[in-house]
Amino acid sequence: MGRTEAWQDRRITVSTGRGFDAAVAAHVEDRLAALDSRHGPHIRRVHGAVRHLAVPGYGEITRIEVAVCSSSGDVHAVADADSVYAAVDKVLRAAYRRLVVRAAAERHRRGEGAAGVPRPGTAPQESADDAYRGPWVT
Repeated sequence: MGRTEAWQDRRITVSTGRGFDAAVAAHVEDRLAALDSRHGPHIRRVHGAVRHLAVPGYGEITRIEVAVCSSSGDVHAVADADSVYAAVDKVLRAAYRRLVVRAAAERHRRGEGAAGVPRPGTAPQESADDAYRGPWVT
């Protein structure tokens, strides 16, 4: 393995359309690697696609699509911008927000709080009318 291959993350793949060079793919791959350090659940795979999109009356814009497979579920994000740099920043923010929401929904479904502890009020109770009994009831 050469020096340039040592830092590459094999879980991240980027495909580019016509008009984009290897530097664009490397930049997008580098930015998408930040998702794993910012996101709580384990990220298994990330795929990004970069292409030009023709807009009538405007010209061409850059569209980046990202699909993320994480331990809490799959997430898809799309962003359009004038440049690759702006589009990758937009899609990174959108994917991160969706991953956070997906992870929070998964924790809520399991009955956990934000830090993985049980939510207040989720402890099992002996019976429904125990809360209404006072010291005068025998």
